[in-house]
Amino acid sequence: MVKKEVQQHLKYLLELQEQKDMYQAHVAEVNERCDLIKGMIGKENALEELRMTLENHTKDRIPHDAAFWKTKFNTRSPTHKSAQDFGGLGK
Repeated sequence: MVKKEVQQHLKYLLELQEQKDMYQAHVAEVNERCDLIKGMIGKENALEELRMTLENHTKDRIPHDAAFWKTKFNTRSPTHKSAQDFGGLGK
């Protein structure tokens, strides 16, 4: 009877160990994702800091009343070919 009880407890302990291992695997997965997100946030912060530095440098170089500040910014280059020029690629 005691031997049967010991076997039941061992079986239960094995089940608990499996659950613990699964839990630890999930925790490791979440930690890995968190590290990836932290890395991305770090890069974003570094890029934002660079943007602010360059923006301040530009503001310091160009007078406030210059035409540069009144000109609308255009992201398209006059020599840039659109996706239509390539037969609709990139859509």
